[in-house]
Amino acid sequence: RSGAMDNFHFQKKHRFVQESILFLPERGTKRPKITHTIWRRPIYFYEENISRFEHPHGHSKIIDLKKVSGNIIAVQGVGTPHKEFILRVCKYVTKWMQVIHPTVHCCNDVIVGTGVVIKQKVILMPYVKLGKFVQINVGALIGHHVEVGDYSCIGPSANIMGRVTIGEECYIGVNSVILEKLKIADRVVIGAGAVVNRDISEAGTVWAGVPAKMIKK
Repeated sequence: RSGAMDNFHFQKKHRFVQESILFLPERGTKRPKITHTIWRRPIYFYEENISRFEHPHGHSKIIDLKKVSGNIIAVQGVGTPHKEFILRVCKYVTKWMQVIHPTVHCCNDVIVGTGVVIKQKVILMPYVKLGKFVQINVGALIGHHVEVGDYSCIGPSANIMGRVTIGEECYIGVNSVILEKLKIADRVVIGAGAVVNRDISEAGTVWAGVPAKMIKK
């Protein structure tokens, strides 16, 4: 739970405000002086089909979690969350970190679930609740009392107005708008630039347009 953390914490205190939250430094700035052991550990990527890679990615390495001993601290990678993949990995991971960029503006009483990733210049209004392994992309605005279900992804510059409820495994596209007090069912995809002005109760459907209409079941 983020509590009363304000924008000052994100921009100035590039450190662990809570044990489970990692605040990333701005690009080009020096690494913050902190003592948490995560900074002393090498960074690894996990790939289930490890034979596809002959060389490491830069200074990182591809590893097989099944062969790693000891505690593993993990963060979710960039991209749409994949529930089945995350569940398979969870049995090897000791602890999932939340990753929040320092330019995020977070109002009071925001609840952030396990493994959440929040990128640059996102605005979280009061009483937002983010489920497990949610990704919020650059410049998105999440209105007050919004609830985002587990494994959902909010696209860049999306605008989610107040008191909206978004189900699990949803994808909200780039520059899309969801008007206030609406409910979105599980596994719904909202296309780029769409404006949603009604509840979507049909799970697993695709919507696009202004106003948004169902284009695929």
